[in-house]
Amino acid sequence: MKRGITTNAVGVILVLFILLVIVTQTFSTGQMEDDPSSILVTRLFDVVNNSSSTLVVRSITGRAPEPTPSRTLNPFDGLNQYRMQVPSSGGNSTYTGTVTYDVYRPNSTLAGYFQFTLRIFKGGNDGITESFRGISTNTSLGWSVNNEVTYQRLTIS
Repeated sequence: MKRGITTNAVGVILVLFILLVIVTQTFSTGQMEDDPSSILVTRLFDVVNNSSSTLVVRSITGRAPEPTPSRTLNPFDGLNQYRMQVPSSGGNSTYTGTVTYDVYRPNSTLAGYFQFTLRIFKGGNDGITESFRGISTNTSLGWSVNNEVTYQRLTIS
């Protein structure tokens, strides 16, 4: 009878150990929340299309993220937002990403391109700053940049 109790006790301990491993793996985050290398800074860049043209993303390079809600920027008040994230730790650093759109006329023919670079600079006494850089097009589209409180806005007209 003692042998049966010992076998049952070992079985219970083994089952409890397996459950402990499963629970630990399920709820483990991999990094401590206070680890500075895991903390990201997010900056917002809005692109508004007030023209009659439709813009469709051709390419995204560097640290530029995918736009939301889609890669198509519709005419007359269409909006794409870019949520660019960079590490909060480290010294002076510059992070950039370039987005190129194909520009389509109202009759759906290709008119050319519209391109810009998203830039985040960290460091110095200015802290973290974000900006649109290198804005260019081979079409008749114009643009303006506004520095809002919590984001940058590029308006295409």
